[in-house]
Amino acid sequence: MSPSRRRSGGTGGRCAAAFIPAVSMLRLVASAQIPPDMIDLLEGDALGHLATIRVDGTPHVTPLWIDHDGDTILVDVRVDRVKAANMRERPAVALSIVDPRNPYRHLDITGRVVSWSEDGWREHMNALARRYMNADEYPWFFEGERRQIFRIEPTGVHYEKG
Repeated sequence: MSPSRRRSGGTGGRCAAAFIPAVSMLRLVASAQIPPDMIDLLEGDALGHLATIRVDGTPHVTPLWIDHDGDTILVDVRVDRVKAANMRERPAVALSIVDPRNPYRHLDITGRVVSWSEDGWREHMNALARRYMNADEYPWFFEGERRQIFRIEPTGVHYEKG
């Protein structure tokens, strides 16, 4: 092939598919339910990374403590945080949780915020502090603090058992 007819940015004559891992090798599974053998990621000390959508449509991702009530994900957030406003206005979210002891084991959840409430947030934060910090209560409460517990219903669950 003459230099004028060569394409740039190619694979050098190799098949591009050779560089893409086969999906069957990844063992990804999609569902709307969290499998029982992955629930421990919601009950241990793994942080979640929550993606919400900003007003301008760009993602906003933050690490946070996570909890669950059956298949419903619970996150406890101060009412004045960007992620709280995003979830109240635009309920589509994504959550990624990586096993701190095996980075190849992870749970990725897409979902919708179905409700939020200020009821019980202090008790919920204390329970999370016991789990994540081994502390009797959440140490950073401040006078006048307001938080909401957001309930996220999964619409898609992908996981890798590592």
